[in-house]
Amino acid sequence: MTKRELRFKNLLDLIVCELCSVSVALIIDCFAFFGYFGATATPIIFISILAAASIGSIVYRNYYIHKIGFISEREIRLGKDRMRFVKNTTSSTLCYIAILFNVLYFANIYSTDVGKYYYNINIGMSVVYNLLFLLFAFLCSEGVKNYSKGYSITLLAIGAMQIVRIFEIPLTAHTTTISIDKVETLVMDDKQFTTVVVFLIISAACCIASGVIGLIRTITLENYKKETGLN
Repeated sequence: MTKRELRFKNLLDLIVCELCSVSVALIIDCFAFFGYFGATATPIIFISILAAASIGSIVYRNYYIHKIGFISEREIRLGKDRMRFVKNTTSSTLCYIAILFNVLYFANIYSTDVGKYYYNINIGMSVVYNLLFLLFAFLCSEGVKNYSKGYSITLLAIGAMQIVRIFEIPLTAHTTTISIDKVETLVMDDKQFTTVVVFLIISAACCIASGVIGLIRTITLENYKKETGLN
C-alpha cells in the first residue's frame, strides 16, 4: 500500500469512526428536537455532539496507533510488546474524569432544596446508585489499567446508564412544578437542568471512551500474545 493510499484509508477510518460516535449523540438530540428538553435543547445538542465527536477522535487515535499507525513491521511488534509493560493509563484517567463529573452531578442535585420534592424514595435510590457507580467506576479504572476486557465492557454499560439517568430525576424535575407559598415553582430550572445533563453526558462519554479504548488495547495485546506464544 502506497503512502497516498494509506493516508486515504486513514481518512476513511476517521470519518467512519466519527460518524458512528456522533450517531450516539443523535439519540439524545431526537428527544431535544421533539421538545422534551424545551429551551435547553440547543446547549444539550451541542454538548452531546461534542462529546460524541471527542469519543470518536480518541478511539480513532488508539486504533491508528495499535493497528495502522506504525511504519514498519518491526515497529508494530515493538509497540505491541511495549504494551506488556506499560499500564493503560488513558482508560483509567478517563474513568477518574467520569467519577469527577458524576460527583458534580449529584452534588448539584442534592444541594437543591425545593420544598419537599426531593424527600422521596427516588432520591434514596439515587444515593445508592451513586455509591455503586463510584465503586464500580473505581474498580473498572484499576481493571482497564491492566487490560481487562470484562472491565472495559462494564464501563460501556455504566456509560449507557449515565445517559439513561438524564431521563429520570433531571427530566422529571425539569417538567414538574410544585406550590410553594401558593406560588407554582419549577423544581429544576433550565440553567440547572442544562448543567446536570452536561455533567452526565461528559461522565457517560468518558466511561464509553474508556471502555472502547480498553477493548481495543486489550484485544491487540491478547492477539499479540497468542501470535508470540507469550503468557
